[in-house]
Amino acid sequence: MGHRAAAEYLRSSVQGAGWVVDVPAGTAVTAISQILPIGSVASGVLEFRALGPANLSVRVYLKPSGSDLGPRPFEVYYPSPLLGQWHYPQPERSLTASYQVGGAWSFTTIGHQPAVGVADGDRLLGSYGVIYNLTLQLSNPLPDPVEVELVMEPAGGPARAALVVDGRVTEVAMLRNTSESPFAKYLLLPGQSRTVSITTMPQAGSNYPVRLVARPL
Repeated sequence: MGHRAAAEYLRSSVQGAGWVVDVPAGTAVTAISQILPIGSVASGVLEFRALGPANLSVRVYLKPSGSDLGPRPFEVYYPSPLLGQWHYPQPERSLTASYQVGGAWSFTTIGHQPAVGVADGDRLLGSYGVIYNLTLQLSNPLPDPVEVELVMEPAGGPARAALVVDGRVTEVAMLRNTSESPFAKYLLLPGQSRTVSITTMPQAGSNYPVRLVARPL
């Protein structure tokens, strides 16, 4: 379920899919609702963006089925008593790495540094839901063409992933500690260099961190 949520979010992000919710001043509006049957679990990833100057607050909460979901006026805003808890103000990280054919393999670890929360001592181990943007530079100084592969391997336990590689979503099946899976290949001509763009996020239901490896095929 966590993998499906991450894959659908990344696919929608690449496609620029979304919808606009109008929030009149002094009102609370339901942006999305989902019926949750008894004993079930829900998982999802949402991104909210203000399209102009705004002072907005987003909440997730449970309501009885069939209750009113329309715009509701309010006179006073009461902050949640949990405000700041499970709140991570840096949900995006930018990384760079490089691999030169004939040199040491490139290793990039995803999810090994916990996201730091607003509340004292709040650490999100695995950094689940944090967006990682990796810029990977590949180069081949040798006189012969070389094929380079990008591989994912677990570094903390069984894990899988969804990744956007050069604008295309690819998915990696569940891997155990001793396994690995290639997710992209590039043929580098003599003297050729190229930049690979990778976006991914640690997802629920997997054990992060994982490593992204660049090496010769």
